[in-house]
Amino acid sequence: MPVGTPGFSAGGVSHTSIAIDASGTPYVVYEDWANSAKATVMKFNGSAWVNVGSGTASNTAMEYCDIAITPTGEPIIVYSSLLYAKKYCSYVGVDELSAKEDNLVLYPNPANNKVNIQSSEKIRNIVVYSIAGEKVYTTSVNEQEASIDTHLFASGIYFIQLETTNGTVISKKLVIER
Repeated sequence: MPVGTPGFSAGGVSHTSIAIDASGTPYVVYEDWANSAKATVMKFNGSAWVNVGSGTASNTAMEYCDIAITPTGEPIIVYSSLLYAKKYCSYVGVDELSAKEDNLVLYPNPANNKVNIQSSEKIRNIVVYSIAGEKVYTTSVNEQEASIDTHLFASGIYFIQLETTNGTVISKKLVIER
C-alpha cells in the first residue's frame, strides 16, 4: 500500500533510504535528479510528503545516502559527495527551523575542550547524545547558563538536548573538532 501519492518527487530519483521516527512518521532521503543530484529529505505528514527544512541536505551532487532518526527525533543524513569523493553527515532536523532554537546558544561550535550554553530560560537538565544516539553526558542545572567539559569527547557530531524549568525541550547540533 502506498504512503501518500506515488511520484511525489519533481523528477527522477536514486539511492533512496527511509527511516521511521518514534511516533511512526516516515522520512525519506534520495538523490534528487531535479535538484542537481543533491540529497532531498522529505517526511510524510499524514496526508502528503513535505520537505524537511529547505528539503536539500547536501550542497553538492551526492550518491549513496542514508538516513537515521536520533532519540530526540532529528533526522541525520549521511551521503557521499560526487564532487569531493568524501563522506558527509548532515543534520536536517525540523527543530532547526523552530523559533525556540533561537533561545539556545552554543559556543564555541565547533568546540574543542569546552562548550558554553546560554538559554533565555532556566535550564533544568542537559543531555548530550552521540551521532549513534548513545547518551554520553547528562547533568542537572538550575541556571540560564552552563558549560560542558568536552575534552574527553571524541571528534564528531553530537546533539545537545536541554529541558528548561518550564518543560520546553530544545535540541541543537554540537561539533567537536580536535
